[in-house]
Amino acid sequence: MNINTVLKAELILPKYSSMTDIERLDSLTDKNISKKISIHIIDIQQYLNMVDKIIDFEDSTSLSARKAKRTFELHPIIDMSNAMIEMKFKSVLSELVSDSSVLIDSNDESYILSLGSEVISRADELGIYNLRIGQLQEAR
Repeated sequence: MNINTVLKAELILPKYSSMTDIERLDSLTDKNISKKISIHIIDIQQYLNMVDKIIDFEDSTSLSARKAKRTFELHPIIDMSNAMIEMKFKSVLSELVSDSSVLIDSNDESYILSLGSEVISRADELGIYNLRIGQLQEAR
């Protein structure tokens, strides 16, 4: 579908009817939609390295660390948009946080989980990038 067709279909929605073109543009380009994305294990490893926890994690022989390392080896990308995979990955991280021998804490867990989401605009969600007011006016 071309951008103009997608934009026309969006702009006929009731929520846009009383808005000015500037308000429509703001509404469409405001980044306020949370989207689950994949986490690349290399990003987790780089983070753990930067906070000086990678060596302790790699050297740990605890069950939780071994499970996490196995997960990292078998799944270089964790698809957080898949609810089952997200749940299992959160469980692996939770076990690491609960294991005092690994030194990964709840702040690390929060940061790692934040890698699996991004905030996008409605325009991004529709596949319309760099939306301009002229495009809105043309689509009306």
